[in-house]
Amino acid sequence: MDNLERLKAIGIEEINSKTHISVTELMALFNKNYKAFNRAKLNGFIKIIEREFNIDLSDLLSDYGRYEQENGRDEQNPIVAAPKKTDEPKGRWTTIAIVILIVVVAAILYVNFSTQEAPPAPAPVVVPQLPPAETPPPVEQPQEEELATLPEDPQQECFVESDVDLWIGIFYIDDETRAQTTIRGRYDFVPDREQIITFGHGMFRLSCFDTVIEPANEAVQRVRIRNGEIVSSSQSQLRREAAPVERETE
Repeated sequence: MDNLERLKAIGIEEINSKTHISVTELMALFNKNYKAFNRAKLNGFIKIIEREFNIDLSDLLSDYGRYEQENGRDEQNPIVAAPKKTDEPKGRWTTIAIVILIVVVAAILYVNFSTQEAPPAPAPVVVPQLPPAETPPPVEQPQEEELATLPEDPQQECFVESDVDLWIGIFYIDDETRAQTTIRGRYDFVPDREQIITFGHGMFRLSCFDTVIEPANEAVQRVRIRNGEIVSSSQSQLRREAAPVERETE
């Protein structure tokens, strides 16, 4: 389909509406009735149609030139083919209008917000100072027996040392009371009371009255302190008298 056929497909009414070229002149153009035109009018019509519909009608101008030569028409001012329309960026003016509108709206909003008074700052909240709570005095827990006190005479010292956790159970023979504790490090016994001491294992060093015992095993150990000396756990009487301590540890 050539460009003239494309123009016919658009329709005379639409072309007339956009170009304001009369229907009669458009019919003459479609039928190539060049008698109805002079050179200036045809050239003007061609330019308007090409601009509005982006159609190249240079063939009509060439055809009109041949018509003039064949019919002896004036050629002093030949019709020059209209230059092809170059596509302008679509939506350029729309984009510019949108940008201008955004700038104007932003300026109006800025002026409105800048002129508004800032809301007053909220009043500070005053928290009343409460008097400090009184700390109740510590409640002393009753103890069965004071486990140990340091002797005044260094020569009467009786203590045990262990590098690992060591459970100790003590049965005081004089008043038949019991005490127990778990230590790591040094622990001092009361040397002037008769007592049976049970150790949870034998990984310790016991030093009493210049006597040292180092079992160095994992078995339960027992000793008895009596009259300023220590008695080994190998005596059967010691095992029998230490029974109350054993029952407590079970």
